[in-house]
Amino acid sequence: DLGVPGLPIAIGELGVGGMATVYLAVQESLDREVALKVMSVSLVSDETFCKRFVKEGRIAARLTHPNLLTVYDIGQYEDTYYMASEYLSAGSVRQRMAQGLTPTQTLKIIKDIASGLQFAHENGFVHRDVKPGNLLFRRDGTCVLADFGIAKGLHSNTIATKIGTSIGTPHYMSPEQAR
Repeated sequence: DLGVPGLPIAIGELGVGGMATVYLAVQESLDREVALKVMSVSLVSDETFCKRFVKEGRIAARLTHPNLLTVYDIGQYEDTYYMASEYLSAGSVRQRMAQGLTPTQTLKIIKDIASGLQFAHENGFVHRDVKPGNLLFRRDGTCVLADFGIAKGLHSNTIATKIGTSIGTPHYMSPEQAR
């Protein structure tokens, strides 16, 4: 329990990233499991990270599509920034790659994610962090794109993307970005 009134009750940790920890939680008001993303306390003092976290939730909540993660709620309670989204229990592409994927499975993943990305682009957003760990599965096998933490509006002039700066996961960047 994170001790935040009205916030889903955390059951266990699902993963830790650069900005946040994700917990399996129960949203008691609706009696459903959710993924509860809680921003790292060490980042709360940095207004840029706080704005980015809230922006991620708002972008994802506006993009309702079968191949994009569904966000239920985002908010702040004192120094705790959180986002509640659907809990996808069937693992990630990263996990399945370790087990091995057939060409047919790979093609299905590509088609699902391309559909989600097309929808995001048609609605004015670029994800900018497509990688195996951000591709999750629903129980029915549908692949879903998650983590809009560094997404950008197509018509935005975000400072993080000015000439001479880069943003993303280094192992998944193009050589041009890495340079």
